[in-house]
Amino acid sequence: PSPYVRKRAAQIIDGAATIRIDGRAQCFQS
Repeated sequence: PSPYVRKRAAQIIDGAATIRIDGRAQCFQS
């Protein structure tokens, strides 16, 4: 993937980890 895609994916992963740490993951899990 291009560097842009790599950076974008990293941001999404970081965001998901932050949500999980904040305890809001329940809202996003089925």
